[in-house]
This record gives sequence, C-alpha cells and structure tokens, in this order.
Amino acid sequence: VARNAPYAGGYVTQAHGAPQRGVHALQVELRRDLYMDEQFLVKCSTFQQIRSAMSDFAARLCGVVRERADASSAA
Repeated sequence: VARNAPYAGGYVTQAHGAPQRGVHALQVELRRDLYMDEQFLVKCSTFQQIRSAMSDFAARLCGVVRERADASSAA
C-alpha cells in the first residue's frame, strides 16, 4: 500500500477546476493493469477494449454536457 503514489488523488480537479467560475473538472482513474503490462510497460491484449470504452464514455459525457449547455442557454 502506498499513499499518493504514483499520483496524488484529486490533483487534477483541484488544479484545474474552479466551480465558482463555472469551470468544472472530472478526474477519471483507471487501474493500469487493465490496459498495460506494468512490468514491461507495454500495452496488453485489453488495451483496445479499454480505449474504445473510454472513447465512448468521453463522447457520451460531452454529449450530456452539450445538451445541458444548450438547454441552459435557451432558457
């Protein structure tokens, strides 16, 4: 067990988010062993599957954000 290693949790949201100014940040963390061989630092057989799932997630998230922004500006 290691605390804040190799990354300190929440850094992205704290450093880049400013909700009071309408700037929101989302930090998504994935276990590296899901997409890479950590010993040899190479992509593993599930890399493309994880890549596709994350691309789909990002596209859906952007769609929801756009819909809400459009609804907010129309109101």
